[in-house]
This record gives sequence, C-alpha cells and structure tokens, in this order.
Amino acid sequence: MDADKEMSIYPESNSNNIGVKLYEDVATHSIIYYPTFGDGNNIEPINLDIMGKIDTGEIPLINYSEYDSANENMDDFIEMYGGDYTKIPCKWIVINELSVTYIYDKIYHLDDSNTSYESYTDFFTNTIDYSFKTANDGAFYISKFVPYIKERLNANCKSIVVQYNCHLYNRMNNTDIVRSASMTIKNPYKYVLTQIDTSNIINYKIVNKIEKQEMNVNMVSQQSQSPQIIREFYNVTELVVTNGTNNIYRQGQMTIRLNRMGSNYMIKLFQLNSDNTRTPYDLSGPYTYKMVFPGLNHNIISIIPSFDNINTNLINGSLSFYISGDKAT
Repeated sequence: MDADKEMSIYPESNSNNIGVKLYEDVATHSIIYYPTFGDGNNIEPINLDIMGKIDTGEIPLINYSEYDSANENMDDFIEMYGGDYTKIPCKWIVINELSVTYIYDKIYHLDDSNTSYESYTDFFTNTIDYSFKTANDGAFYISKFVPYIKERLNANCKSIVVQYNCHLYNRMNNTDIVRSASMTIKNPYKYVLTQIDTSNIINYKIVNKIEKQEMNVNMVSQQSQSPQIIREFYNVTELVVTNGTNNIYRQGQMTIRLNRMGSNYMIKLFQLNSDNTRTPYDLSGPYTYKMVFPGLNHNIISIIPSFDNINTNLINGSLSFYISGDKAT
C-alpha cells in the first residue's frame, strides 16, 4: 500500500485575476502603470465597467460570510464619502505607490572610497476613486510618470529602477489586495533635459591673452569726499492760461502721459501779452493749487504741488508735482 501523500489545494478566487501592468512608453518617454483584471489573453485595465461589477459584487473578490452584510455600515460610509442611496460612492478604490531609483556611476573618485556608484529615490502616491465617474472622464485609471534625471557632479546616470505597488482597497471593511511589479531602464539618457557630449573636446592655446593687471587704488578719507548730486528729470508741460486782454481761460481737460514708475512733473503757465508773446503767469497770492484727474476706478485723484522743490516757483508760474507709481497706473 502506497504511503500517504500530502498536497495543498488552493481555492479559486477572482482576486487571483487582479494584476498590474508596468511598462515604458518609448513614444512619449514616460512610464505607464495601472491595475488589471483577467487571465490568459483576456487581461484589460480595471476600467469603469469592471470596477462597477467589482463594487456591486457581480465580480466577488472576498467572502462576505465573515461580515454581517456586504453593505454593513452603509449610512456611515455615505456620510463620509458623499452621495446617497440612489448614487452610492465606490467601496473599492485604487492606491498606487511608485518608487523611482536613479543609479549613477562615478566618473572618477574624489576621495579614497571604493564606492563606484551612488543613487537617490523618489516616491509617489496617487489614489484613484471611481465614484461618480462617467465615460466622459476618459482613461483616468491609467497613470503616467515622466522620470527626470538630476545632474550629479562626477557621476552619470546609468539606469533607472522602478518599483510599483498597487492596492485595491475596500473602504467599507479594510480589505486590501496588493499586487507589485518592477522594471529597470538601462538607457535613461532620453530623460536628460540637456546633455552635452564632452568626449571629444579640443584644447586651444590662447596666444593673445591679456594678462591680469593689478589696480592701484588710492583710498580717500570720508571728510575729503565731495557731496554727490543725484539728478532729477521732469516731464514739463507748458500751458497758456490768459490772452492779451487778461481773460482767464476756463477749466478744461488735458491729457498728460504718465510714467508707470514714480516721476516728477512740472507745469509752466504763461499768458499772452499785447505783442502775442508768452510771459510767465504770476501764481503768487493766497491761493491753493491742485492737480486733479480721474482714475481708472472712477475715483478722483488730487495731488498738491511739491512746494519744497526748487522748481516750484509761483511768481514764474511753475508748479512741480510728484506722482507715485500706484497713482500713475
């Protein structure tokens, strides 16, 4: 009689058909990754149709006999994630975890270490919620990542290692189905934004080089320095305000071009004498002068002359104004 034999029997489950796909899209220079469902030649991304069947239990992934009901705590679930009993949010979501490791080979050693390479890793996580999605949302369940190789002193990137972990997670009962995939990109140079080939550099000798000359600087004491004068420039507008019979022109409108930055403006007023010659208009006396013009916001801007400015001379009919940049714009 043959001896007893032991063997394991693995139960069939739809969760065995959950997988992932990870590949490099050469056309777009990017990494594509997403969860899949199916077996054999019938494998496709977990799209809206498949996720809908998973969420309603048409494609059962777990044995609900361990729970009171497949919709246990549905009231709390809807309150937390939105919707109502006519439009229930998806219980299952996808959580993608991606780690991208860039491996560099050292060009030469700057110290006594024997390490011939160095590396650094970037980590990315994104959550895909199928709730309330429609066909108009497109292939939102497919993720894409474009590697970026950072320049390293004394090192060239030789390969990129990508590790992909996908969680198909049930928010109702915390069931977590995990699938993983990895890949190595051996020719990562296409992910370098700017790469200069320095393998064939020709060294030239400069024959007309200008030698560096030392400057002789004579220090001057603070007391002997002459005061510095900063020039101020003015936009000057000349206006004739009276005619030969001393009739004053009435208030009118005039366009003044303003600079965007704070600037000085000078208004010079003249009168015409009997010979039709301009003479300065005397502004002295107990009068108040203002420049008034409407702003872009339909407000009125009023600016008084700069009486502390030497260019403001009332007897000679000269008024100086400073208009700041905020009022000019």
